[in-house]
Amino acid sequence: MSTLLADTVTRLFTDLVTKDAIESAEKGVWPEKLWRALEEGGLTLPLVAESAGGAGLTWLDAHVMVRAAGRHVAPVPLAETIVAGALLSRAGLDVPLAEVKRVLGRLGFFVAGERATVKIAVPSWRPDVEGKADIVEEVVRILGVDRVPATPFDRGEAPRKPVLTTGQVRVRKAKRALAARGLVEAVTWSFVAKPDAERFAPPARESTYAISARGERQASPERRSVEGRIRG
Repeated sequence: MSTLLADTVTRLFTDLVTKDAIESAEKGVWPEKLWRALEEGGLTLPLVAESAGGAGLTWLDAHVMVRAAGRHVAPVPLAETIVAGALLSRAGLDVPLAEVKRVLGRLGFFVAGERATVKIAVPSWRPDVEGKADIVEEVVRILGVDRVPATPFDRGEAPRKPVLTTGQVRVRKAKRALAARGLVEAVTWSFVAKPDAERFAPPARESTYAISARGERQASPERRSVEGRIRG
């Protein structure tokens, strides 16, 4: 399947990703002919199930397509569309296009187009939206995460491998045993002598010093923190 798919996408990109198409895309012209061919061939939604309008392919097949697009410098967001389609389909939400446009429009996005694939402009005040996966997240967030069905991942038939190493397991058991006996972990500050502390900060008031067990004046925790970070 991968070989046949590689031949198909290579032939498509070879025919349609021409020098003129690349130069036009660099000037802001959308490669409509190339994108239409990808949509009609089911190459924009390879990871979406056939029952949901996709091609029902695997991640390996998607990798073959993205590599071919990169090799031919195809001026289309194929990788982003593939990932976004996979995320939206796995969210388990059947969202009409009109609802998607309404949600994004109220969030300040500009949406144009009436087909299954639309053009979306991200508002200037949303630098956190970097790709199509972020747009899918926006739609799902507004529609309600509670509407996403809980679907466990397929664990397969292979035996489960331990997540923690032997050393990590022993440390966890030791911590639990000590905690059960009333011993808890605490973060403490080591004493720093006054001359050392004053090398890292202005002289402190008398009230910012503590008296050690030996009767020596020690710097306060705040000043010891400054010295510790600089020395580290």
